[in-house]
Amino acid sequence: HTATHCNTLQHTATRCIPHSTLSTQAQESDIFVWPHNARYKVREDARLREQEFGNFQDPDHMKRSLQDRHLYGPFWYRFDHGESGGDVWDRISDWWASMFRDMSRLRVQNYVIVTHGITQRCLCMYYFKWTVEEFSRLVNPDNCEIWELRRGPNFKYHLISPVKCHNGCPVPDHMRDPPPSFYPTHKTKCPTQFEDSV
Repeated sequence: HTATHCNTLQHTATRCIPHSTLSTQAQESDIFVWPHNARYKVREDARLREQEFGNFQDPDHMKRSLQDRHLYGPFWYRFDHGESGGDVWDRISDWWASMFRDMSRLRVQNYVIVTHGITQRCLCMYYFKWTVEEFSRLVNPDNCEIWELRRGPNFKYHLISPVKCHNGCPVPDHMRDPPPSFYPTHKTKCPTQFEDSV
């Protein structure tokens, strides 16, 4: 499934932005299959790393921490010597600001963001203005699961992938589109007018 998406992008100007931790480096030979030329760009960004769970993890302590997180909530619970989901959201909000600046100056058709579950949910939470409750409804994406944000005729991005909630139902339609009051829709004002998908 992932390879099919990569092959689709081979004939477009594409920018790939992975995070830079060791867990992703092991997969680079499978991910970065495009030629290294002016059309295909790869840039690491540490802000896209997964939630920090602490420097060294004791299995028993981690098991208790995950149980506590389930009771407290995945967005606000902070791991010892690590981060909460809210901390991840803070750095992702900063990353989006950089992303919009890149989109305004680079003629790139597609962006491929390589990251992990909580971070992937925070990326969408920021753009679609999800509440903490809505964020907590979602099932974390599986390994290599692709969430595609596709640009519509109004120059806003729409979540078109079959994302699921914990109750087994698909994500409600209102969570797939940004609120009407956010992001410009006029072509000359929109910083994302050249990008087809994220």
